[in-house]
Parts: sequence; structure tokens; C-alpha cells
Amino acid sequence: NMLWDALEAHPLVVALAEAAKDTGAPAVNLRKLAATKPPFLCVRTALAENPNTPSDTLADLAKDSDGHVKICVARHQNTSATVLAALANDEDQFVITAAQANLQRRSKT
Repeated sequence: NMLWDALEAHPLVVALAEAAKDTGAPAVNLRKLAATKPPFLCVRTALAENPNTPSDTLADLAKDSDGHVKICVARHQNTSATVLAALANDEDQFVITAAQANLQRRSKT
């Protein structure tokens, strides 16, 4: 949708996405960014990729409609085993593969 594309490029939304990428951001700030309305894809993706995003926020992002966001959650080190098990049963094969790989990696450690 062209309107959403234009909004995603708005300086305020870009700033929110940059804040979501900040690996030094406290968990409370990352949770607030996850609750931003409307839920911009660039912010959700940045949160799913941030290594410090807390597991409860990742659990919410695991329910996202965007496959890329779910893949990032499935690959994330902080995603709980319960959420990974759910993602391993997703309809998207890429999400399933990422979740299974993360679960296997954890079982070897």
C-alpha cells in the first residue's frame, strides 16, 4: 500500500525504528516501542532483530502477520522454547525452518 510505504519513510517512524535497533536500549523502552500504534513494519522488524529484545516482547512479535518478523523471532536467542515450538508449526516454511534450527542449536548446548 503506497500510503503505508510513505508513512514508513516518515522521519518520526524512521526514528522509532532506529530506537528499536538500539542494542543499548532498556527492555522497558523496547516494550514501549513494541506497543507503538499503528504497528509499523520497520519498528517490528527492528525489535525482532535487536539482540536485547525481551522474551515477552518476542512472544508478542511471534504472532505478527509478517513472515520476516516471525523469522527474526524464530532465530532470536531470547525467544522462549515454548514460542519456538509454536513457530515450528507455523504455516510459513521459512519460519518453521528457522524455529527448528534454533531449537536444535539449543539442544546441543
